[in-house]
Amino acid sequence: MEAGLEDKLFFIDECENVKHFLDFGCANGVIIEALSKIFPDAKFYGFDANQLSLDIAKGKNIRNAMFSDDIDSLMEELYNNCIEGEKSAIILSSVVHEVMSMATYQEMGLFWKFIKRSDFTYIVIRDMAISANTRILTVPHEDVTKVKQKADKALLESFTQEWGSISGTGNFIHFLLKYPYKENWATEIKENYMVNLEVLES
Repeated sequence: MEAGLEDKLFFIDECENVKHFLDFGCANGVIIEALSKIFPDAKFYGFDANQLSLDIAKGKNIRNAMFSDDIDSLMEELYNNCIEGEKSAIILSSVVHEVMSMATYQEMGLFWKFIKRSDFTYIVIRDMAISANTRILTVPHEDVTKVKQKADKALLESFTQEWGSISGTGNFIHFLLKYPYKENWATEIKENYMVNLEVLES
C-alpha cells in the first residue's frame, strides 16, 4: 500500500479546506496517515473489510482518525461531526476494480448509490480502466517474448490459466500491473484490475 503513495495523493491540490476525509478501502491507513500531516485540522474515517489491515491502521494512533469495518457507523460519525458548509471527500483508491470484479450486480448498484447519495464535496477515484477496443489490440511479439523470458514462470502460468494469453493489450497490461504483488498473489490473481471503461460510463 505504501508503494506509489505520492501518486495516490494526486488529488490534494484540489481539496483545499476539506475537513472530512473518508477512505473507502483504507487498508492499513497509509493514505489517511499521509493526509493527516497535510490536513492536520481535518477528521478522517477509514473503512475496510479486512480486520487485520484495520488493526494495523488503528495501531498508528493517527490523530482525529476513526477506523471501522462498519460503514454505517463511520457515516453516522462523519455526519455528526460535519458542520454545515464544511467540505468532505471520499477516496476510492484501487477500490472500483475490486467492486466491479468481485461484487454481484446488486452489490455494485448499492455501492454506486451509496457514493452518489452520500453528498461528498469531492469523489476521488484512482483506478485502472481500459476500453474494449484497446483491450483486444495485439502486443508486439518482441514485447511478449521479453516478458515471458523475464517473468516468474509459475506466476505467468497461473495468470494465463485465469485470464488467458498476454498477447492482447488488456491482459499484457493486466499482468504487468499484477506482477509486483507476488506476496499476495493468491488474492491478486482473482481481481480484475482492468475495468471496462464502457461499464464505468454506463
